[in-house]
Amino acid sequence: MTESKKELIGYVKGCLSKGYSSGSIKKTLKKYGYESALAERAVDLCYKERNVSKLIIILALALVASAFLLLSPSFTGFFTMNFTAETPANESYLARAWLFVNVTTDIGDNETNITFYLYNSSFGLVENTTLGAGNRSNNFTSLAEGIYYYNVTVRNTSHENSTIARQVILDTTNPTAFDLDYPADNTASINLT
Repeated sequence: MTESKKELIGYVKGCLSKGYSSGSIKKTLKKYGYESALAERAVDLCYKERNVSKLIIILALALVASAFLLLSPSFTGFFTMNFTAETPANESYLARAWLFVNVTTDIGDNETNITFYLYNSSFGLVENTTLGAGNRSNNFTSLAEGIYYYNVTVRNTSHENSTIARQVILDTTNPTAFDLDYPADNTASINLT
């Protein structure tokens, strides 16, 4: 492309970016001596290029917006769930015969139910409690001593999500004897240095 054509294209692009119509640009070019066909081609080329650029930007924005919509938790049905502080931590040792489990979730409005599961030390199901939408806690009571595992599953109309399984040890029996070892001479000392 010759230098004069590059200048012409640059001039036309500048005019289009300032908001001049293609008709007024063509008219101005013809007024300043450009051949009618050259003026028409230059303006049409820049106008089409500008429209293609706008179309690419619009399509890119639409693609980004669609990705956000399609990947948002409310659209896909994916959601998170976590145990609250009232729920015993994993590998807790508890001197009681009950287990309170409480969770939080961002499931949204289309929740169908929530199920609390309790398993024994060999992963046999001891109890499962399914509650309606909006419930977040369950208390397993009258449990025998032993090792238990628990987890929770919440469901919406198209998906479900479960917590990891946690282990607790329930032990309500007090020790009957203490076996303490003393030094042979029954003395003890503390070094404070």
